[in-house]
Amino acid sequence: MMKRLSIILFLICGIAYGETSTGGTHNQNVRFDSKIDLNNTTTNALGSSSNFVGTATDLQSFPGGVNIMVETDAAGSATKGLLIEYSDDGTDWHVGESYTIPANATKFYSAPAWMRYYRISYTNGAIAQTNFHLHTFIKKVVGKPSSHNSNESINDEDDGELVVSVIQARNDDTATWNPVKSSEDGNLLVHDAENPTAIAFGSVTTKSVVQKFGNAPNFATADNEVSIWDGADSGGIDANDYTYSATNEIDSIISSSAADTQTIEIQGLDGDGYLVLQNATLTGQTRVALATNLWRVFRMKNVGTSNIAGNVSCYVTNAPTTGGVVDDSSLVRAQIIDGNNQTEMALYTVPRGKEAVIASGYVWTSGASKSSDYVVKFKARPFGRVFQLKYRASFSDDLQSGFSQSYKTGLYFDELTDLELTVQALAAGMTGASMAGGFEIILNDK
Repeated sequence: MMKRLSIILFLICGIAYGETSTGGTHNQNVRFDSKIDLNNTTTNALGSSSNFVGTATDLQSFPGGVNIMVETDAAGSATKGLLIEYSDDGTDWHVGESYTIPANATKFYSAPAWMRYYRISYTNGAIAQTNFHLHTFIKKVVGKPSSHNSNESINDEDDGELVVSVIQARNDDTATWNPVKSSEDGNLLVHDAENPTAIAFGSVTTKSVVQKFGNAPNFATADNEVSIWDGADSGGIDANDYTYSATNEIDSIISSSAADTQTIEIQGLDGDGYLVLQNATLTGQTRVALATNLWRVFRMKNVGTSNIAGNVSCYVTNAPTTGGVVDDSSLVRAQIIDGNNQTEMALYTVPRGKEAVIASGYVWTSGASKSSDYVVKFKARPFGRVFQLKYRASFSDDLQSGFSQSYKTGLYFDELTDLELTVQALAAGMTGASMAGGFEIILNDK
């Protein structure tokens, strides 16, 4: 009888202490007691600029930290008037967080248990309070931090959490994950792949921007349709209709001035259509061979330290020259006119391995008004085919100086497509016309 009574008492005690039994295994329920901290709670209204200083509370048994509620009227707190202070001995205090409480506001904060002891202090603003509530609640476990309605604006005095994130983005082409980086200014490095500014800065690795601009410096009505490039110059080489090479025969540069010894950068395509950038140093009126023969050339520029004194020509194999000038202008493929230090060629060929979108284009008169109507054409020739008209416009320089055209979605062209701007003056017998034009190209790696 005594043994049975002992077993009953044991079971009753086990229930009282929260023990449970399931399948022969005993578990003890954990109690998460939390409580109002009266040491740091008050409802006593404060006078002008007066303050309340709480009493040290030991947080050893409350690792979940502190929830704080503040409600005040009048002018709110002094600047950074709400202080959450910490101490390891209850005597030497350190400010952990501080907030300025606005007038007529109710604010909620959540403070971690950073040290063994904490206390709250509050300094009132200049106007005496008639209503004040400061309540603190110490917790066994970490709960939800302070929250806001989704339509509330956030200000500098709201409670917040520091969140450090490592963001990775998947590259579908390579099936790899790459970290999202920050810019030099500390901003999240996100780029619009169609943003020309980001592309121009080299931030979009598969894309680049090319600005093509040209000038037909001196042409006449009798020249009919002329290419907008340096060679359309009645006072110069007079090569109004640009000639394209069929093979990689472009291999020479020369200057009309014996004094020119500058280094020239030549941009073009090799015999397979791949982009080539190469330098060649002038030796005056003596031919200089290019290191790589070219099929296309669409830009030359002086990268030396002195101005070019003569006209520099890039031309094809074995073209005869006299005094540094190519005898047959149809054999010239690019020319730098004295004073420019680079070519002006409103033509381009999309390199192999690239695809292009034309974002915009323009044409403007670049000399005195000639009282003429002009017809402008933008043309494209896919590899192995003929030139196709892509855009036509006309204007009178009695009424306007030119026009510009932008394409919201762009004009697409595949690799090895020749692109060219032309112009034609319509006034009878007119001479001395001058026209500038160009287009912006966005290239993408295929």
